[in-house]
Amino acid sequence: MASYFFEVLETVENPEFIVRGNKGTLKATTNTERGKWLVAVYREIRKKDGFVITAYFLDKKPKGDEKAAERIAKTLTNSLSPKTTPRRCK
Repeated sequence: MASYFFEVLETVENPEFIVRGNKGTLKATTNTERGKWLVAVYREIRKKDGFVITAYFLDKKPKGDEKAAERIAKTLTNSLSPKTTPRRCK
């Protein structure tokens, strides 16, 4: 998969859809020109920070709960964003 480094990063940045993985991971997927699905398993630390765990190809569209993954990503983003507290004006 080393030769697909940029394709994997592009899949995480602009997936066709995301499904929920195991233990808090997310699976970003895109359909390649060859008719195969590129799946990149990754974990988000913050909205703009995370890491890829692994990537692989599938012959068929991956199964999973797309809406659940969107909820998880939204929750993760909200929970890791810095909290602001209002200041008092004198």
